[in-house]
Amino acid sequence: PLILMSGYPPPIGFGTEGQPGMPGSAYNQPGYPPNAGQGFGAPPGPGYGAPQGPPYGAPQGPPYGAPQGPPYGAPQGPGYGAPPTAPGYGAPAGPGYGVPPAPAYGGPPAGPNYGVPPGPAYGGAYPAPGYGAPAGPGAPPGSYGQPPVCSGYPGATAYPGGTPPVPTVGAQVAGIPTVRPVAGFNPGSDAEELRQAMRGLGTDEQRIIAVLSKRSAAQRKQIAEKYKASYGKSLEKALKSELSGKFEDVVLASLMDPAELQAKACLDAIDRLGTKEMTLIQVLLPATNAEVARIREAYSRMFKRNLEKDIMGDTSGDFERVLVAMLQGCREETMVANPQQAAADADALYNAGEKRLGTDEGTFTRVLTQRSFVQIREIARCYQQKYGKTLQKAIEKETSGYFEKTLVAIVKYAENKNELFATWLYETMAGAGTRDTDLIRLVLVRSELDLEDIKRAYEAKYKKTLARAIEGDTSGDYKRMLLAIVN
Repeated sequence: PLILMSGYPPPIGFGTEGQPGMPGSAYNQPGYPPNAGQGFGAPPGPGYGAPQGPPYGAPQGPPYGAPQGPPYGAPQGPGYGAPPTAPGYGAPAGPGYGVPPAPAYGGPPAGPNYGVPPGPAYGGAYPAPGYGAPAGPGAPPGSYGQPPVCSGYPGATAYPGGTPPVPTVGAQVAGIPTVRPVAGFNPGSDAEELRQAMRGLGTDEQRIIAVLSKRSAAQRKQIAEKYKASYGKSLEKALKSELSGKFEDVVLASLMDPAELQAKACLDAIDRLGTKEMTLIQVLLPATNAEVARIREAYSRMFKRNLEKDIMGDTSGDFERVLVAMLQGCREETMVANPQQAAADADALYNAGEKRLGTDEGTFTRVLTQRSFVQIREIARCYQQKYGKTLQKAIEKETSGYFEKTLVAIVKYAENKNELFATWLYETMAGAGTRDTDLIRLVLVRSELDLEDIKRAYEAKYKKTLARAIEGDTSGDYKRMLLAIVN
């Protein structure tokens, strides 16, 4: 017989519609509520206390009183109060509760859901995948030094009026590099070429530039390994004994992989009198979730220190909190925008800022560090359309200092990442002197990703080519090495 359970409360941890409650952030701020009367992406649930049925089209679970489903950990049908899984933006419905979700298109999932093994320990050892590969498992969340579980924001799958998600050409679209892996690569031959360049009186800098500027970071690593195996001395030490100045700096930097280079930049930004806040922003803001994990691993391996602890010890307030949030690697990495959720997020940002007296900085931090860049671009469009002011202007009005600079940079990156990198490159050479360390890092890291696109954006914005700017601000073999990478 049918048993009505009116008034039966929902299970702990779930909203009244039977949807998972959005976990609060590390800053004791509540998660985002679902749209009024409806869970994210799901049909309106039954009245309060009624059992939640399975998602539309999913197999029915056993009736009340029927034999139980498979044991814990196996795929199960939804029981009373069990939520339908909320898939990512534009993604098909995910597996049942307790089953790990499929990764988002274009990158790893923002983080494990409840019941899925957590990510790696802060500063702990990682497996050795290539740069950008997902990190492996680690200690349980909640233990000392462990990151929170990244449950992200549920994506909407129900579109009022049948409106599909809007495909967006956003910040994650692959760019055009200036350095590619060379065909017919022979690390032994390159190692011998470098050895010959350093033999006898003097050094043949041109031969060094010709080899290292035209190899990918992974190939340079292989050359260094072959050099040590063949000649019993590290390539880094050999080059260090022969070179000097900024040319030495750029050559040695080229022997690091991108994660190591970014990790060293973080240490340089922190381990000094005063903090180079913009360097921390430039490293963490564009990094994918997998790249964040690799940077943290490299920092721990190279310096025997914990990057998050070091950042927390050297920064404070809302700027510290937004950096720590980015360090969690919890950003959604979807490639389509959800207009309905973007409108809700635009409202949340307006309510957290311009609508009220004072500012709810936690809301700005959560939205802008966890939403995908494609989605942030749509949020900015919705904000201007609804409130007649750009999201950037609203952020500048409601926040200040490096917290403001970080949030503004996130929005700029979402709207036009190439122009933002062009600006950062310009600033390394603007005014008296050159910020050589930042210039070297930006050129090397972006050379295998999208430096060709950034060059075009630079010329469009500053009416001068990036190569010409570098020529006017650097000299000697240092200049020649940079130009060989840029061109």
